[in-house]
Amino acid sequence: MILDIVNKNKWIIDGTYRSTLLKRLEESDLVIYLDYSSMSQIKGVMTRFIKNHGKEKEEIKGCKEQMSLSFFKQVLFWRKNKREEVINNIDKVNSNKIIIFKNRRQLNNWYKKVFNKKIVIE
Repeated sequence: MILDIVNKNKWIIDGTYRSTLLKRLEESDLVIYLDYSSMSQIKGVMTRFIKNHGKEKEEIKGCKEQMSLSFFKQVLFWRKNKREEVINNIDKVNSNKIIIFKNRRQLNNWYKKVFNKKIVIE
């Protein structure tokens, strides 16, 4: 399903699904990689959970915001277990279309500069 989307003219995909990552990176016009620290990722997940606990996600009908120990561990150890593979794939594509943000402030400043409006992405 993901590769079908990549073959379309316009698309946005969120996630690092490993089996399709390189193909998506190659086919993309722009890659925004949020290379946040583990603590920043945990803070974001916890903030989202507290803010939206039990609420249905707009983008996924029927899916309510929830938290599990396995998901928490996955986020906590993502940089240690998966980051290197993502970086290695990013290194294989044209660097002119790659933007890497190390924190939310960098992302928010870029957004303001590009779109000429302030947004706070949590």
